[in-house]
Amino acid sequence: MINEERKIILLGSGGHAKGILEILRAQKLFPSAIFINKKDLYDENYFQLKPYYRDSIWQSYNPDQYTIIIGVGRTHQQDSIRNNLFKIAKNKKFYIPALCHSSAKIAEGVKIYSGSQIMMGACIQPGVRVHSNVVINTSASIDHDVVIRKNVFIGPGVIICGNVEIGENSYIGAGSVVVPNTKIPCNSFFKAQSLIK
Repeated sequence: MINEERKIILLGSGGHAKGILEILRAQKLFPSAIFINKKDLYDENYFQLKPYYRDSIWQSYNPDQYTIIIGVGRTHQQDSIRNNLFKIAKNKKFYIPALCHSSAKIAEGVKIYSGSQIMMGACIQPGVRVHSNVVINTSASIDHDVVIRKNVFIGPGVIICGNVEIGENSYIGAGSVVVPNTKIPCNSFFKAQSLIK
C-alpha cells in the first residue's frame, strides 16, 4: 500500500520500470522523480520525467517525505542491483511499499511484505507468504501454502504448485514449473522452462 502523503521516487528505467509505472498509473499515482544508472537507456516519451542519476538520491532526499519504488528487475546474479538498492533504501529508512497490479488475482489473507511486486496477471492462492523484495512476474501462478523468501525473482509464466518453499535470493526463469512439496535452497538458479522437483 502506498502512502499518498509521500512523493514517489522510481529507481530504474528499463522494461521492469515500465511495468511498475503501469501499476502506479492504474492507481492514479505518478513518480515525482526517476533515477537511472548513467549507462541506462531512457525513454523520456514513455516516462514523461526528466531523469536524474542514481548516485545523487541518497544524499538529496529525506526518507520521511519520499517513497522508494525499485523499478529494476533482476538477472540471475545473487548480489543483484535490485537487491543492493533495496538494502540501501531500507538502511536509509525509506518507505518501500509492496505493489500489486490491478489485474493480479490475490486470495484473501495472502501476506506480501515490503518492496515485493506482483505484476500483471499473476495469480496467488490462499496461505501464501511473499517475503520482502520479491518479484512475481507477469502471469505467474502461485498455488496454496507457498512460502517465498526475500529477494526471490519469479519469471513470467512460472507455475509454482502447492506447499513449496523457495529460499532467499533464488531465481526461477520464465515458464518454469515447481512441483508440489518442493523445498528450493537459498541462492538457487533455474533457467527458463525448468522442471523443478
